[in-house]
Amino acid sequence: MKVIHTDVLKLGTKMSSDEELWIYNGLDCCVTREILDVLLPQLDNMTSSTYTLSRNLQGPVLEMNMRGVRIDEEERKRMELAAASTAAPLARRALELAAEEEAELTSLQFPKLSK
Repeated sequence: MKVIHTDVLKLGTKMSSDEELWIYNGLDCCVTREILDVLLPQLDNMTSSTYTLSRNLQGPVLEMNMRGVRIDEEERKRMELAAASTAAPLARRALELAAEEEAELTSLQFPKLSK
């Protein structure tokens, strides 16, 4: 593999798309590490626990992304219907309130039009 000295690399240097990706990957890793070195000393008990939990969940989340998550289709349909039956009256009420608010604002701004 070719060694690329990014500290002396000039803008516009001709490179293959693979070389561009290698540089991007290398800089991404290095900058991430530099940020980690600055942030770790700033963690307190709460943020340290949150960071540790986040790191511990990376493996299971990656596996779920790769394999997928099993879904109970019957339960999903039931919950979807329940959510729809709850949302419909709320949406109607929101539209009613918006219409009432619009009428009230119209009467305040244009009193002659509201009569």
